[in-house]
Amino acid sequence: MKPRPMAFKKKLVQWLQKHMAEAFEVTYQGRSKAITDWAEGKSIRKLSALATNETINFRDLINTVAAICLAPNFENQAPGYPFFSLFIMGYNRAQAAQDALRTIAGQNRTK
Repeated sequence: MKPRPMAFKKKLVQWLQKHMAEAFEVTYQGRSKAITDWAEGKSIRKLSALATNETINFRDLINTVAAICLAPNFENQAPGYPFFSLFIMGYNRAQAAQDALRTIAGQNRTK
């Protein structure tokens, strides 16, 4: 019996979920580090706005690490520019936009 492609995909996804933090490196400005080493001293869970029962997916982990790496560059380019305390991603974009509009309208600010 020939193995099904979906079975391979399922095994690959399981392996990635278990090993993604140590299996890949991110290179930024010529320096390569393990994914989680870029976030040293920071909480990926907090920055990604994950609940305690949630597991981060690979895309969101990479986006979070990229944001950590690029944050100093943005701060240097626009030092007074406001920023969000968590990273805006697809699943929290609508809420962040509503919060921003409420603030502009003079209503109570959220975190």
